[in-house]
Amino acid sequence: MATSPNTSLLDAAKGTQSDKTPAPLSAPANVVSWAFNKILPPSSLYIERDDKLVIQGTSVGSVDQITVNVRLLRADGTVSAMQGVLATTADQVTRTLSMDLAEGYLLSVSAKAVQSTQRGVTFCRTFLNRGAFGTGQPGQVLFADYLTQSMSSGFPNGRITDPSEGTGQLLSVSVANPAAGADWSFIALTNTRVRIVSLKAVFTASAAVANRSIGVRLIQTALQSWLGEAEANVVASSVTQVAGTALPGYATSITNYQLLPLPPALYLASTDTLQSTTGGIDVADQWSAIALAMERWLIGV
Repeated sequence: MATSPNTSLLDAAKGTQSDKTPAPLSAPANVVSWAFNKILPPSSLYIERDDKLVIQGTSVGSVDQITVNVRLLRADGTVSAMQGVLATTADQVTRTLSMDLAEGYLLSVSAKAVQSTQRGVTFCRTFLNRGAFGTGQPGQVLFADYLTQSMSSGFPNGRITDPSEGTGQLLSVSVANPAAGADWSFIALTNTRVRIVSLKAVFTASAAVANRSIGVRLIQTALQSWLGEAEANVVASSVTQVAGTALPGYATSITNYQLLPLPPALYLASTDTLQSTTGGIDVADQWSAIALAMERWLIGV
């Protein structure tokens, strides 16, 4: 009840609780409570001292470095941080780094490339290994994906993918000029897969009077699986700009310009060859300025 005007502060202090404080609001009691003692660990992956963290990395076309950061909740409750660096080479050969671990819970693993700026160049696979499984045999794969300077991968929540999945590296590759009177050839690098988007070249015909028919073909496992030819012949003493795309061949109105048709999905493995074909080629004819636009992946690494 309210205090009367004649009640002193001392008398009010001796009153009941309901006299001094307002009644609590009517609300239902909480149905959820939280544990703050003997709670479950913040990771589902328990590891022992015999477990090794194995990092495998492969790069194509350029060298790179993979920086790996590890956070481990040790048995004594402390969080331990470790870092390792794996150097890759430009020869599509898989390099391996093995890191010793301590008993506890693996909280996180992250991997990031130092040099690569585009997906499709540096691939990383990380897994746990024990001696009983044999060298390089995974006990549990944590993640496998391409890395760049700005895009990392890791555990948990990282992806496990094959290097040929998703988008690859977009690039243009120059093909060395062949000897005079010879055709050019392109062979994909070992452990790579490429999709040819387009090609460009220059064909210079000598003064020898004869028509030349130019084309492009695909050789797979020693068998010719594609042959496309230009609509018109190349005449003597001419310089012809040659382009190849996934378009039907047609005769153009541009002087000394030829279009070669390519398959709409032209994929090459490391044993396949893409090469020019020149009917009636003269010993002094010359292919030059050959470039291929492509998308490239690592495969089998």
